[in-house]
Amino acid sequence: MGKLLQIIGIVIILAALAAAVTLLAVDPATAQFRALVVLPWVLSAILIGILLAAFGAMLRQLSAIRAATEQQAALFQAILDRRAPTTAQ
Repeated sequence: MGKLLQIIGIVIILAALAAAVTLLAVDPATAQFRALVVLPWVLSAILIGILLAAFGAMLRQLSAIRAATEQQAALFQAILDRRAPTTAQ
């Protein structure tokens, strides 16, 4: 899930940049006016893409932390099992 969110974030960023460049390159005479019109939604789309990519990275890190915690718990349990006194019957 984290990798998917990172990829979606990157795609959104690239699509927003491509759309902005395409809209600004159409007519150089009105490029400044178009830049004022295009800039708000391009910046918001880029920020959304960055947030999605960051959230995906955070999910991947949390997944790695969870796996490491489970491994440590298993190792700790193995140590406790070895040190437990055996009862003779």
